[in-house]
Amino acid sequence: MKALIQKDVYVLWKQMKIFLLVMLVIMVGNGSFGSVFVVVWCSMLPYTALAYDERCKWDQMAAMMPYSPRDLVLSKYVLGWLCAGAASAVVLAVQAVIRVLHLPMATGTPLAVLMSFCASAGVLAVTLPVMIRFSVERGRMVMFLVIFLVCVLRSRGKYKNRKGAGAFFFENDSLVLNTGLPYEVPFWEIDWVELQYNSWELEHQLSYSLWIKVVRRDGRSKRVFYKGYGTAKLAYPEDMRAALEERGIRCVMTDCNKKRK
Repeated sequence: MKALIQKDVYVLWKQMKIFLLVMLVIMVGNGSFGSVFVVVWCSMLPYTALAYDERCKWDQMAAMMPYSPRDLVLSKYVLGWLCAGAASAVVLAVQAVIRVLHLPMATGTPLAVLMSFCASAGVLAVTLPVMIRFSVERGRMVMFLVIFLVCVLRSRGKYKNRKGAGAFFFENDSLVLNTGLPYEVPFWEIDWVELQYNSWELEHQLSYSLWIKVVRRDGRSKRVFYKGYGTAKLAYPEDMRAALEERGIRCVMTDCNKKRK
């Protein structure tokens, strides 16, 4: 185990020299954010070691050595814990020096450092298995995809009126466009809303295409596409216009089929 960790340290040493300088620059003057960022960043150094291992075909060489898969995986965890612990110690030392010398710089608190160490251990526990299973490059894509899905689900889950909603719904005195990441616009910011549809599709198809354009009072606008069905709340453009006008929002209806004629 000790030899595996030494191997990774030797591989990372050249990079770590520059890393220490960058770490000090980020840490000094950025308060709690700098402390948290540095500790979490250091805990991700095992990803770099994994990338070097993949490039050098280390797994083939390790298979000929008296190391079990458990030792190989555990060494990466220990490396991450050691890096996060060393970064925490450096951060605490720098904070102590700044306080003793009464330097006019923002510093974090020891509690923030402790919380960042715990957070880095949690991040390592969740992401490292993905990196090992799918390789570093594909593991990063899987990790980003999971983070994106979590953000989408969290963003959509906070709205109570979203269930069964169509192109948009109303909540907290706001118009919320029912996109992948719901887009919320307060009523008082809306100048007018345009609904662009095709009357032929409404008459002859089960579904229809709808463009919704929300124009704010300051001139900014948001335009989204929606595939409409008759089963949703506010299923049709006329229903949407009535709901908007009921809340005092001016609505403009544009029939693309008549434009073509």
